[in-house]
Amino acid sequence: MSLPCSDQSIRPKKMQSASLPRGVEAVRCWCGDLYKSPPPLCMYYRWIDTEMPDWAVTEIRERGRRAWASLDFEERRAKAEAEEKAEQKKEWEDYCVEQRAFIDEMIRKNQEEKLRLEEVYRQREQAREAERVRKRERARAAKAAEEAGDEKGKYPRWTQ
Repeated sequence: MSLPCSDQSIRPKKMQSASLPRGVEAVRCWCGDLYKSPPPLCMYYRWIDTEMPDWAVTEIRERGRRAWASLDFEERRAKAEAEEKAEQKKEWEDYCVEQRAFIDEMIRKNQEEKLRLEEVYRQREQAREAERVRKRERARAAKAAEEAGDEKGKYPRWTQ
């Protein structure tokens, strides 16, 4: 897309033969025809004005300063976010290590408690079995004494 001319009234609407005043020699094309009117230069060139008013210079400097300040702010924010993320990751890892140590300690305590309870149950079972053996032996002795006492005509002492 071309840039509009500053003065559109002098621009022809379509290409046409150039008209020159009398006595001026027209430049001819290599084919021999007269050159057509060229399009305005402003369609192809952007003129750079090297002289700028003070307000424009100030505005450009302010834009640059704001752009650098924004970039600096973004960099600082990104750095702060990265540091925060690293700190949270470290805290999480410390928490995981602490939790793992706690879980290992609980597992060890549970195993010790399980072994202690198994030992208590084993001792109770042995005591119960010993009591049963003692009672069987006592019953057998009582039965033998009763059978022996029938022959003598006396009752065993523990029945009186």
